[in-house]
Amino acid sequence: MKKIIASIVVFILLVNIPIVSSDSVNIYIIHNDADAETAKELAEFLELYVNVEEVSADKYLRVINKEGIKVIIGGPDAYDGIGKIVEEIIPAPLSEKLRKEYYANICYKTDFYGQDVYIIAGHEREQTKEALKLNPDNDAFDSKGEILLNTDPNMYEIPSQYKGFILDFAQDNIAWAREVVQKHIGFEDNKLTSIEKNALKSPEDYKKNNDSLVGYYLDELDKKYSDLVKEIKKIPEYKNSESIEDITYLFLNGNAEVKEAFDLMLKGGTPDPNDFDYPVPQYNTELQVLKWLAEQNEFRKENEIIEPITIDGYDNDWKNTAPLIVTDPEGDALSKNTDIKELRFVRDNSNLYISFEIATTPSTSENIDYYVKFDINGDGKRDYGIDAYHGKVYLDKYAGSNKFEQKVLSDAEVKIRNIVEIKLPLKYLENPTSI
Repeated sequence: MKKIIASIVVFILLVNIPIVSSDSVNIYIIHNDADAETAKELAEFLELYVNVEEVSADKYLRVINKEGIKVIIGGPDAYDGIGKIVEEIIPAPLSEKLRKEYYANICYKTDFYGQDVYIIAGHEREQTKEALKLNPDNDAFDSKGEILLNTDPNMYEIPSQYKGFILDFAQDNIAWAREVVQKHIGFEDNKLTSIEKNALKSPEDYKKNNDSLVGYYLDELDKKYSDLVKEIKKIPEYKNSESIEDITYLFLNGNAEVKEAFDLMLKGGTPDPNDFDYPVPQYNTELQVLKWLAEQNEFRKENEIIEPITIDGYDNDWKNTAPLIVTDPEGDALSKNTDIKELRFVRDNSNLYISFEIATTPSTSENIDYYVKFDINGDGKRDYGIDAYHGKVYLDKYAGSNKFEQKVLSDAEVKIRNIVEIKLPLKYLENPTSI
C-alpha cells in the first residue's frame, strides 16, 4: 500500500480576516421571472429596513455602478441573462458544484469591480429559494440577514442572542447596525450586558456611554491582569470603549502565547529615559500602538481565523485565508499520485484545516492514504497522526515510536477533488496552542 506521509512541526496560524463596510441603504435584487418568488421573499424582509429595488437582468448594467448592494438570484445556467452574469462573478468550482450536485445552493459574497455583490443560487429553482435560509457560519443570521447587514455569510459575525436586539435598532439606523456588526462592537465578551444594551442602540448612545463601557471592560480585565490595566490608564486619551473592549478580550480570550506577548509588552514597552538624549513618553508606547490598531479595527479577538473552510475538495476558499504553507519539491516521489507539491494549514477556534496539493489530480484510490504526523509538545517526537483513507479520517495516537491506538473520527471530514481537504477537530490534538 502506498502512503503519502508528511511530518509537520509548525505553529498554527491565527489569521485576521478583513471585513467590508458599507453605509449604503439601497439594495438591488436582480432576477428573472423564474425566481420572482424568491426575489419577493427577500425583498419583503429587506424592505423593513432599507430601500429595495427589483431589477430584471436586461437592466443590470443600469444599476451596477449605483451605490448599494447588488443581489443576483440564480445560478450559472439561469434564464434571461442571469446565468451569464453569475458565471462571470463566481469561481468556476462553484459553478460546477451548482450544476452537478442536486441539493447544492449558495449564498456567496464578493467584491465585483468595487461593488458588494451577493449571489443566491441553487441547483434548481427550489434549491435557490432554500439558499435564503443558509447559515454556513452558524451565527445569528441566515442569508437574508447577512445581506441586510452587508456581512460575509461564511464569516462568523453575531452571537445568536444578539439577533433581535440588532434588528430592533436596525429599523431606525441600518448604517449604525452595520457598523456595530462589522466592527464587533459590544460582542467580544459574547454576552449582551445591560450597559451594552443601553450603549448600542444608536451612535449617540454609544458616545454618551463611552466612559461607562471603558470602566466595565477595564474592571473585567483588572480581575485577571491588574498591571495591564494600570499601564493602559497611563496612555493619553485611553478612554475609547471600542479599543479597550478589543484589548480586554484579546487578553481574556487569548491563548498562552497571547498572554506571553502582553507580558513582554509590559516589560519592554515603556521607553527608559536613560537610554535617550531627548524626551521620551513616560507610558507604554507598544500598548498605545495596540490601542490605535484596535481603534482602526485592525485585529479581532485572538486575531483568529473566523471564516470556515468548506471541505469540498476545491481551494477557492483558501484564497481568503493566510495559511501556513509547506512546500515540497516536485519529482521526489515514485508516482505523481503520491508527489506532494504543497501542504497548507489554517485553524479556527475548533478545527485545524489541512490541504494537500498533489503534482496531479489527487487519486481517490483506496490504495493511497493521505497522512500527517503531529508533534504537539515540541519534543521532536510524533504524538498523533491522522490518516485520510477511503473517505474517512483516522486518528493514530502514539507512545514513543509505537502506534498504540487508532480510531475513526466521525466528526472529522475529508474530500478529494482538485485538492485533498481535511478538517480535524482540535480536541483530538488536545487543543494545542502550537504544533
